[in-house]
Amino acid sequence: MNLRTIFSAAWALGLVLSASATTFTFRPTDTFGGDSNVNDLGDLDHTSAYTWGITGTTAGSASYATLKSELASGRYAISAATLTIANIYNWDARDTNNNLFIHLLDNPKTGVKRITDDPTDNGINQGVLSDYFAGKIAGNRVNGKWVAYGYANTSAGALLATGATNILLTQYHDADGPATKPSFVFEFGSNPLGLSTLAQYISNGHTGGTTYADFGLGFDPDCHFYNNGVTFTITTNEVPDGAATSLLLALGLMGMVRARRFARR
Repeated sequence: MNLRTIFSAAWALGLVLSASATTFTFRPTDTFGGDSNVNDLGDLDHTSAYTWGITGTTAGSASYATLKSELASGRYAISAATLTIANIYNWDARDTNNNLFIHLLDNPKTGVKRITDDPTDNGINQGVLSDYFAGKIAGNRVNGKWVAYGYANTSAGALLATGATNILLTQYHDADGPATKPSFVFEFGSNPLGLSTLAQYISNGHTGGTTYADFGLGFDPDCHFYNNGVTFTITTNEVPDGAATSLLLALGLMGMVRARRFARR
C-alpha cells in the first residue's frame, strides 16, 4: 500500500465519519434581565448565580430526544461540546476582582433559575470572590448560613436533586472591561473530564421528577458580565464499526512501515 493509497483511504473514512455527525444546539430562555435579549442569562449579574437545566434544543436543531437515543444505542458518542458567550465584558475595567465560574451540573432544576448568592457584590471590587457551585467553602457562608449550591432553596424548591454532583469546567476573567467585547468560547474537550462527564450525566437520566433535567450548566459571575447571548452545542459521531476500526489500525501500521522505510534510506 503506497502513501497515496493510505491518504486516500483516510480521507474517505473521514468523509464517512463526518457525514454521520449530528449537532444539537441549545440556548437558555430567561425572563429576567430587563432587556430584549432572553438568551443572556440576565446579563450575568454580580449578585446572583444561575443554573440552566437543559431539556430541549432550539428550533431547527436535532432534538434532545434524539441525543438521548443516540447515546443509549451505544453506536454514537459525543465528539465535541462547545459553550459560547457572545461579546462578553465586565461592567467596569476598574473592577479587577472579577471571575465567572462555569460548572457542568447533574440533575439541576429545568430551565433558568437565579439565586442571590452575594448581595454585597454591588460595586467596584466589593463582595466576596467565591464559587457558589463549590459548596461549603468559606466565601459561601453569609450571615451565618450557607449560600451555596445544594444548600440554598428558592421559592421553586431546591435547585438540584438530592445526591446530584457537578464539576468545574472553567472560569473566565476580564482584564479590560468594556474596552474589548470578545466572544468567550470554551471547548469541553479542553477539560479532562468535560466530555466524559457530560455523556455520563445525560445517560444517567435525572432524579426528582419532571421538574429536573438530566444535566445543565451553572454560572456564578463574581462581577457583572454583560453579553449578547449564550449558546451551547453538542456534536455526536457514529462510533466506527469493526471494519472502520480495522481500517484505521491498518492505516496506522502502514504509516509506521512507510516511516521506517524512509528512515532506512
